[in-house]
Amino acid sequence: MIIKSKMEKALNKQANVELNAFYTYLSMSVYFESSFMPGCAHWFKVQSDEEFKHAMKLNAYILSRGGKVFLTAI
Repeated sequence: MIIKSKMEKALNKQANVELNAFYTYLSMSVYFESSFMPGCAHWFKVQSDEEFKHAMKLNAYILSRGGKVFLTAI
């Protein structure tokens, strides 16, 4: 089943939102790690990993349906 253009665009948009959230959470994790707050650092790292997994699932779905993944700049 081939993915329709409108759906491909929407899924790509959401995947990029997830990657932006991943990057934001990761930067917060690094900040807290450098501020000697390992608990906060760990929590934000867990959140960043979750957002990354969401993006990868969306990308895999797009590709499995014959679509193209478009990554935007962060």
